[in-house]
Amino acid sequence: MAENVTHETQPGPTPAPRKSFFRRILAVLKELVLRCYALAILLVVLWAGYTAVAYLVRMVFTPARVPEEYRTWETALPGPHPEIMQIEKLAGLVPRAPIGHYHAVDRMLPPDLHNGCLTSGCHSTLAHSKRKEIRAFANLHATFLDCGMCHDASISGPTPAMWVDDATGEPCDAPAVLQLMKFLALEAGRVKDQPAEAHPTIESLLGDAVTRSADPLLKYLHAQISTSEPGSPVWRKAVNQLRDELPNHVRGEYGAKLARKMPAEELKAYHQRLAELAEPYLAAPKGTAERKRLHEEIHKGILEKPSACLACHGDEQGRLDFEALGYSPDQAAALRDSAIARQMEQIQQGQPFYLPKLLEGGNERR
Repeated sequence: MAENVTHETQPGPTPAPRKSFFRRILAVLKELVLRCYALAILLVVLWAGYTAVAYLVRMVFTPARVPEEYRTWETALPGPHPEIMQIEKLAGLVPRAPIGHYHAVDRMLPPDLHNGCLTSGCHSTLAHSKRKEIRAFANLHATFLDCGMCHDASISGPTPAMWVDDATGEPCDAPAVLQLMKFLALEAGRVKDQPAEAHPTIESLLGDAVTRSADPLLKYLHAQISTSEPGSPVWRKAVNQLRDELPNHVRGEYGAKLARKMPAEELKAYHQRLAELAEPYLAAPKGTAERKRLHEEIHKGILEKPSACLACHGDEQGRLDFEALGYSPDQAAALRDSAIARQMEQIQQGQPFYLPKLLEGGNERR
């Protein structure tokens, strides 16, 4: 007898696993994150582009005005006469230009207390300002040249010159910085092989230079050289650094100026006369005949536009004997034939010049 077999029916298809639902959620979230990231990048690019264009438009069409306190800053010492005659007291009180805050100007040029052009109140220490193409070079020379060396009409050809102390108005030796540069150049072998013999000269000249300059690096090098054993690694390192640093301290830090060679009394009398004539000149009303007469008397024999750079820097027969004034032979040779002087001459004459050929020799047009 056949057995009755009962077969149970199987249930229908089971639902999809639950984790597939989470996968869809994660995919949606991932897509949302990517779109948000792309939107953020787009917004950043749009903002940066707008900012750049807006800045360019502002700078071109609406440039910022120079602050009033900068535009009205007085560069000259105050006048008229008897206040300006207190220049020795004012020397430490003259404020720096506000722009000095940005360019780290840490000191004023030392006052030239025996220069009648300045102490009269007529001219400032850096008196050249009209021609922007050459005024920086002219003012550079004003830091170590008496005004008459360029503007005295009676000077022509080779001219005997001397160093004059800014503080006393008396003739003096070549500045210590210049002597030290010359010593390190000419005695390089002795400095290297016999440091003990070279040490006293280096220490003495550097000590004198430090008294003329407030530069902290020179003071530091003086301390290093003075307190270390001559020939030691510390000493040699400081001397080598000093040799590289000294050329940066020859503009306005000599404490002396080059003037035409003459008795000290005669030079002082010349500048005193200028100062005495300037007093009634400044007191006379502008535009009057008396003021014009005094102006002509003060500037009698004075060149408004002196001989150009090549008068001193053009050839072997220039105006100054640089070696006699304390420069080393190499320095003197470079000063007698200066590519920069030729360039400035061309600029002054309105001629073109080409930088790739600037340092080539010769005086031909560049």
